[in-house]
Amino acid sequence: MTARRIALVVLISAVLAVPVVTVLVAFRRVAADSNALSKCGHNVHALGIAISEYQIDHGGRLPDAIKWVDEIRPYVKDPRIFRCPADPTSGRSSYGMNANLSGKRDSDIRDPSDTVLLYDAAHAGANPHGTGQDLPPQGRHRYPRFQTRVTLYWFLFADRAGYVREKPFAPTPHW
Repeated sequence: MTARRIALVVLISAVLAVPVVTVLVAFRRVAADSNALSKCGHNVHALGIAISEYQIDHGGRLPDAIKWVDEIRPYVKDPRIFRCPADPTSGRSSYGMNANLSGKRDSDIRDPSDTVLLYDAAHAGANPHGTGQDLPPQGRHRYPRFQTRVTLYWFLFADRAGYVREKPFAPTPHW
């Protein structure tokens, strides 16, 4: 091969490699976003199980919101479930507990399928709690099919059903 042919082959290879690499990077990002969304859902579900186990040992009462992480920690096998993989902040828990449910029994909750128990908290901490005012303003997750960040949150409702909901919420969850 002549030097000119070698240069042409290198040039064509470079021109073709750039779009291929770009597509591969995009697929990797979509896979990572999808994995984080799925893992976060698993974490929320596992925390719901731990809360249910806590209730069995505490007369059917939910933990005190001010110290909910501390109270359910003995029921959690892996403390990493307190952290959402998409949460860039530091702190022990990425999820907050609805302060209005502190110490209540399930029978005290008027509409458990629409009443938030746990939610994505904007600021991770030792025992995050509130009434939804501290949701991350930009959401924490991306839709797996699109590269735009949307206002998307994981919620665990009082009936222990976990859902992803996009803002504006429909229907509006109860706090």
